[in-house]
Order: sequence, then C-alpha cells, then structure tokens
Amino acid sequence: MEGNWLASSGYQLTREALANGANINGVLVASDQMALGVLRALHEQGLNVPQQVAVIGFDDSADSAYFY
Repeated sequence: MEGNWLASSGYQLTREALANGANINGVLVASDQMALGVLRALHEQGLNVPQQVAVIGFDDSADSAYFY
C-alpha cells in the first residue's frame, strides 16, 4: 500500500485494509506520523498494540517516544 507520510494516510490505509478483511498482525510504515494514524485505526477497531498487532514507524521522531 502506498501513503503520503501523514498520520491521516496511515489511518485511512489501515481502515481500508481492515474493511477489506485483512488479517493484520504487524504494520511497518515509512514514517512515525503514519504509525500514529495506524495506531488510531487499530484502536478504533478494538485491536491491541502490541499484544495483537505490532506497529513500526521508521524515522524516530521525538513524538514517537510517547507511544508504544
């Protein structure tokens, strides 16, 4: 899947994947901002991070220290 580095992109792509029946146990995205969107989408679907789904962002932003 291709996104645009923003949290909204990670959120939308994750929502689409889940709506299409994807069985997700891990997500690797190109930016920590995208990872934040992924976290929100997973949370809204009742999926627990990191117990059920692993999420990895890539650019080590300062904000990412405050999330799993």
